[in-house]
Amino acid sequence: MHKNYLAIDIGASSGRHIVGWMENGVLRTEEVYRFPNSVQRVDGHLEWDIDSLFANVKQGIREAFAKFPEIESLSIDTWAVDYVLLKDGQPLSPVYAYRDSRTQAVLDEVHSILPFAQLYARTGIQFQPFNSIYQLYADKKA
Repeated sequence: MHKNYLAIDIGASSGRHIVGWMENGVLRTEEVYRFPNSVQRVDGHLEWDIDSLFANVKQGIREAFAKFPEIESLSIDTWAVDYVLLKDGQPLSPVYAYRDSRTQAVLDEVHSILPFAQLYARTGIQFQPFNSIYQLYADKKA
């Protein structure tokens, strides 16, 4: 009997649940659930529907276990730069999508506080206007 692993990938336009296992030295995979994932334009901003995301992640886990009852572990991969702010354990809305343009207004201000060369030296992350630092600063200013 082989060991099964569940990978959940939440991409910009869809999410998917894939079960993988090794069989005779070869990695095998099977997609067990897929769901649409899109941002919504609300008051001029792009926001994630986190309730739908959470419901779909849970549904996909149920379907994966229904088909593969012996799953050893699971992992979730997302966009890496987005986040959900919490207060008293509850999500604060809105949950902006990384493609939202609100960061454009703060780029120069962030770099006036921490020049990009220093930011890069500390993080090693290439410049992208949607990086979390710019999103968090835009939230702080709002």
